[in-house]
Amino acid sequence: PNKKWGVNAYAYLAEHFPNLWFIENNATYRGIITDNKRQEYIEEFDGLPGQAGGAQAQGAGSTAAGSVGSSAAPAASSTAAQAAGATVAGSAGSTAQSAGSSTAPSATDLPTPSAYSLGPGYYDYAMRGAGALGADFINYYKGVVKMGDTPSLLYMMRGDPADPTTPSWGGRFVPCDHSSRYVYHRQLTAQDTVAAYGIFEIWMEGPLQPDMAVGTPCLTLTTAKQDWDGYYMGPADGAGTDGSAAKNDAGSNSNVVASGAGSVGAGSSNVVASGADSNVAGGSVAGGSDAAGSGAAKGRYLVRYCPKEPVTQSYVITSTIPGLAAEGAFTAIAGWPGTPQPTDYPLGKHWYTDCPQPELYDGDRWQGVQTQLRWRADILLDWARRWAWLRQ
Repeated sequence: PNKKWGVNAYAYLAEHFPNLWFIENNATYRGIITDNKRQEYIEEFDGLPGQAGGAQAQGAGSTAAGSVGSSAAPAASSTAAQAAGATVAGSAGSTAQSAGSSTAPSATDLPTPSAYSLGPGYYDYAMRGAGALGADFINYYKGVVKMGDTPSLLYMMRGDPADPTTPSWGGRFVPCDHSSRYVYHRQLTAQDTVAAYGIFEIWMEGPLQPDMAVGTPCLTLTTAKQDWDGYYMGPADGAGTDGSAAKNDAGSNSNVVASGAGSVGAGSSNVVASGADSNVAGGSVAGGSDAAGSGAAKGRYLVRYCPKEPVTQSYVITSTIPGLAAEGAFTAIAGWPGTPQPTDYPLGKHWYTDCPQPELYDGDRWQGVQTQLRWRADILLDWARRWAWLRQ
């Protein structure tokens, strides 16, 4: 979701810094989440099955595992050793750090966990009574584990950070030589398919805004109850032959617009990266213009979106600028990074992403999750020992 929410920042990085040493974790991180099916929107989350009743539910509900039943460590002996306070090397090899230590609580400090204890009941099992942090954690997803950024730390704790292609607590990844990018000069329909986790751009024409700085937010794309800004990109007839927007004369506005030609204004708080808008998804341009007033001077407008899962989804574009209101739909399909196309961002040899093999999905939506999910029990037992320190 960080890519979804930061789609313009991602586009800027992929276009201008493709040779970064970079792990693009689009879905693998979901292996640490208790229940991927229910924990989509925090504002709508009302708890998981069996969660009510706290510790009593834990004692009586060992079979109410939510989605944890498939997340056990790869070997039973590994989990047992972890529960006993031993160090479990997992797949990390000689570079792994020990998750246990001589100061860790002994086995008697941790009751043997049930599947429920490592699912909806984890708060009662490990966190309740563990200082101020334990008291506060219940306020987030009712204490149920959903921490999508944590695998970035787990990757460093147990595994070989120098080689993302080997197993680690943060998951396993594969080299990625391109990042899917689809460019449209029309509104999409549900028949338009894009790769899940890929970026699509909608370019529109509307009234020229001579007093509006390039990169100014001026329209909103709303989809799945969430909003994304769209931007004014300068005069349509002022674009260079490479499709880059005309630069702001002052060159010092607070919004930076990076074009395919690399022209960038100075002093940025908002970054909007654009490529050559003569490129179109699939190599063709649908006819028609979104301009208001066919004979008037026109401006260009851009909005980007990145679907975080395979889905068919509608959207609405709203704006106070005449002629920009629109609606449409798209279909995101599994299989990141998708079939290569001319509008993609080419990436360097050290860019990695989620494993694409179907057997490593969680269901049919979340790519690469099994490479992290397999360590979930070990991770949560290690974390439970660390929570116990807060009770001492």
